[in-house]
Amino acid sequence: MDEKLTLFIAVTSAAVVLQMLIMLFMFFTLRALSRHLKTAADEIKAQAFPVIESGKAIQADIKRILETSAPKVELVLDNAAAITTTAHAGIGRVESTVNDMLDRARLQVAGEGLRHGLGMKLRVHDLASRITVSKMGRSSA
Repeated sequence: MDEKLTLFIAVTSAAVVLQMLIMLFMFFTLRALSRHLKTAADEIKAQAFPVIESGKAIQADIKRILETSAPKVELVLDNAAAITTTAHAGIGRVESTVNDMLDRARLQVAGEGLRHGLGMKLRVHDLASRITVSKMGRSSA
C-alpha cells in the first residue's frame, strides 16, 4: 500500500506540475497578447485622436456659422412674410382695378350698343316720318 500511495503522490505531483506548466504557458501567452493589444490600442488612439479633434473643430465651426446665420435667416423669413403681405395687398388692388376696367368696358359696350340701337331707331323714325310726310303731301295735292 505504501507503494500505491507513493505512486498516487507521484502521479498527483506530476499532474500538479503539468497543470502549473500549462498555467505558466497561458500566463506568458496572455501577457504577450496584452502587449500586442496595448500596441494596437495606442495606434488606434494615435489615429483616432486627430480625427476626433478635427471633428470637434468642425463642430465648433458649424456652431459658429449657425449662430451667425440664425439672425440672417430670421431676417430673410421676416422679409419674405412682409413681401407676401405686400404682394397680397397689391394683388387685391390689381383685382379691383381689373374689375373696374371690365365694368367700364361692359358699360361702354352696352352704351355703344344702345346708341347704335337708338341711332338706328331714330333713322327708322326719320325715314318713316319722311315717307309719311311725302305720302301726306301727295294725298293733299
